[in-house]
Amino acid sequence: MKKKAFTLVELLAVIVILAVILVIAVPQISKVIKQTKINSLASTAKLIAAKAEEKEVENQATESNEAISCTSLVKLDEDYDSSTCTITKENGVWTTNISGSSTGKFAGITCSGTKSNMTCTTSDLAPGEYLGAHPCTFEGELVDGATYTNGQYNYTYIANEYKTWKYFTIERDNEPDSPNFDPFEPIKPELATPTIITTGGWHVKANSSTTTSTICSSVNKKPIISMAGMYEDKDMNNYDLSTIDTSNVIDMAGMFASADTPSLDVSNFDTSKVIRMFWMFTFLSANQIIGLDHFNTENVINMNSMFRGIKTETLDLSSFDTHNVLDFSHMFDKMNMHTIYASDKFVTTGMPEDGCRTYCHETEGDVDCSILVQGDSCDYAIISNRKIEYRTYTLTGGNGTICNEDYYDATYARIDAPGQPGCFTAKP
Repeated sequence: MKKKAFTLVELLAVIVILAVILVIAVPQISKVIKQTKINSLASTAKLIAAKAEEKEVENQATESNEAISCTSLVKLDEDYDSSTCTITKENGVWTTNISGSSTGKFAGITCSGTKSNMTCTTSDLAPGEYLGAHPCTFEGELVDGATYTNGQYNYTYIANEYKTWKYFTIERDNEPDSPNFDPFEPIKPELATPTIITTGGWHVKANSSTTTSTICSSVNKKPIISMAGMYEDKDMNNYDLSTIDTSNVIDMAGMFASADTPSLDVSNFDTSKVIRMFWMFTFLSANQIIGLDHFNTENVINMNSMFRGIKTETLDLSSFDTHNVLDFSHMFDKMNMHTIYASDKFVTTGMPEDGCRTYCHETEGDVDCSILVQGDSCDYAIISNRKIEYRTYTLTGGNGTICNEDYYDATYARIDAPGQPGCFTAKP
């Protein structure tokens, strides 16, 4: 029996099908290969940071002063540009920065971060684009307000300019004791200047109290810039924050407000770009917050009610640099706190010496201003250690000063010392 051969039309059809498959598959394969390279370089960078930590402990145990460098910790072959590799300790955490060599398999890739939070960029990214360790893809149109859901997280795209304004002095014709005084009178920021302008990024928020999904580090190469209210009112017992990428986040306002968890670990958070932390932990149920001593707060301007109503007895804020913070009001209000560790970098010099001020931010052209201080004066009640329920803890400074109602304002937001009463304690 004579076998039937393929006709020319059939052969052409097969060729077309194969071509279509290649068009679809090749970019995906290339993407997987590229991401594998990024992950591999990121793993090396994390290993260097971890070994630096181990070497530091070894030096302390042996009373040695051996240098800690990339080349002393690991052997780097020709795929790595050893001349660009650095390992430094920042805010108590070892940070690696490393790039691939121009001729190696990691060419064009640079990774920077800690052993638990590493971010990488590639040379083929356009300005404003970012990948990170967990890039995601959104199939819809990337326009302002676009929404995307991945697992237990909802993402909303911010295409327009995201501005956060500094304070400016309010000058009113009517005084606070005037019957016509309106503390919520809208103020336009004619005298204000934006502290940061970011175009193109995502806001992320959890949509469930149970999550198994990894948080995207970017969506369509656009970074996560806002985590405001991310876990507000959520039961966080099943959340894993160990892989969260916060390296591009500028807004953490209310991130854990009224969240429920016995313990919260934020050790891997990169807060170097954050400018808003108001209400961040307010009324969080956790008995301890781990990792605050690693926070970089150099760019933060608002800490209003940041720790209000928390249950933990001790806060380690020894890394906090607050020279840019303009609003501390109610930062330590309604707590059960006993000890707050701080350093001489915790200062309140950014607050106005007199006059009330306002805080403004602009989104999509609408200016929202809120009066931070209301009443007969502009005193800032930073510390108000009111006892809750039947607890009897009292905030006490390192020299024994008990911070009662006589020690509630910015004057005492300092380390307690002889002749200089304060509510903070220097970390041993």
